[in-house]
Amino acid sequence: MKLFSNAGFRQSPGKFYKLFRQLFEIYRDINIPGPYEYLKRLGDNRLRAVIATQNVDGLHNKYASSNFEIYEVHGTAFTCSCTKCGSKLDTDYILDNLASGYPQSRCCKAVIKPDMILFDDALPGQFHAVSAAAQDCDFVLVLGSSLAVTTVPKILEPFSQFQRAIVNLQPTPFDSKFGIVIHGDITEVLKQLCDYLTY
Repeated sequence: MKLFSNAGFRQSPGKFYKLFRQLFEIYRDINIPGPYEYLKRLGDNRLRAVIATQNVDGLHNKYASSNFEIYEVHGTAFTCSCTKCGSKLDTDYILDNLASGYPQSRCCKAVIKPDMILFDDALPGQFHAVSAAAQDCDFVLVLGSSLAVTTVPKILEPFSQFQRAIVNLQPTPFDSKFGIVIHGDITEVLKQLCDYLTY
């Protein structure tokens, strides 16, 4: 956690990138769609949704339906920015051209940082945008989250208990705030929902 904090990144960017490369290669190689495939099927069958994801692995965008608005509230691992001027680069390009140490931008000779939220970073604009977009939704469905990170539960506030459902493998401290609670594998639950709702 210390290394993946803003302070840890600034103190030891070389150590950060050594670990970040390992994580990014896992994200880049994921090719099993799992629950994302079933979410996309629901969207392609006319379900309009605002999706707020805490994940930085890019899978919601990879398997997105055109009927989805997707907000990566903790950013993404797939782009990086110059810490001085904000110029963006693809993470693939950065890591493919980084033999060791940490990358610096050509524009400002400043450290390049992945566009994901680190511990003690400020919330991105995407969080405030999804909070506004959620105002027009009829229902909120939480999938595979214990809601332990304090930011996303704030999105639930406009919804009554009967407008909330949660699917998670284990119980969460927030279960009592939901009208529908399902403890199960989200891939299996979404598959069953697809089979029931799509035609």
